[in-house]
Amino acid sequence: MLITTKSGLTKLSRPEIALSSWVRCPNNSESRTGGLLGAQNIDNMQERAFYLANVGYTNWRRYSSVAYVSGTHGNRYVQNYANDTAKAYGAFEKAGVMPVGSTLAKDSFTVNGEGRIGIGPLFLMEKMPAGFNQDSGDWKYSMVMPTGAVMGVTNGKNSSAMNFCFECHMSVAEDQDSMMLLPEEYRSK
Repeated sequence: MLITTKSGLTKLSRPEIALSSWVRCPNNSESRTGGLLGAQNIDNMQERAFYLANVGYTNWRRYSSVAYVSGTHGNRYVQNYANDTAKAYGAFEKAGVMPVGSTLAKDSFTVNGEGRIGIGPLFLMEKMPAGFNQDSGDWKYSMVMPTGAVMGVTNGKNSSAMNFCFECHMSVAEDQDSMMLLPEEYRSK
């Protein structure tokens, strides 16, 4: 349902409903969400990203109270999630340096003037061991398309497509460990 705030900003009040079935399996069958094995046990990056898109991240803590428009993610509505390893993310400006294994996710969608929802990519950041990629601050960036196809992965498939992500995030590397923080008015309490 679309709602309009006092400031005139339009938001989707229950975006998780719109996003609950956005990814289909590679064989075009419906995705299944049972049997959480843990993405950390999946070595193949495409399979791991697909797992996170279908099962993993929706069970993580959501740090955005509602979906909000992100100019750096194609002016799409996004929501912010973090796994248990990244629980310090909820301290926002005071989060400090995230431990290895911290994973942040942003699902995304658009809403056109007629109210139709278009599902967008899933954006992932995973903190890797020191030396993984100095240019990215040792974060692995991945983008998974609504079809389940992996658009790119830092140091992996189509790595150069992820350069824009880390180049933008590195602007806050020193103060926020490369984590772009959501606006205060959209933070869950």
